[in-house]
Amino acid sequence: SARGQAFALFNTFDDFGRGLGPVFVSALIVNMGGRQPAFNVGVLGWMMCGVVNLLIFFTVKRDEENVQAQVSAQLTQGTGGAAD
Repeated sequence: SARGQAFALFNTFDDFGRGLGPVFVSALIVNMGGRQPAFNVGVLGWMMCGVVNLLIFFTVKRDEENVQAQVSAQLTQGTGGAAD
C-alpha cells in the first residue's frame, strides 16, 4: 500500500509539473527579458535536483537494509505488519 501511495504522489507532482511548468517558464521569460535567461534558471533547477538525486544515491543501500531489518523483525514477531 505504501508503494501505491508513493506512486500516486509521484503522478500528482508529475501532472502539476506538466501543467504549471509552461506557466512558470513563460512568466520567467517575461520577467527576465528573454528565453535564454529564463531557460538558464530552469536548467539550474534541474542541476539542483540532480545534486539531490546524487545525494540520495548514497543513502539507498542503508535505507534498504533498514527496511529489510524492520520487515524481518516484524515477521519474526509474527505481526506481519498487516494492521499498519
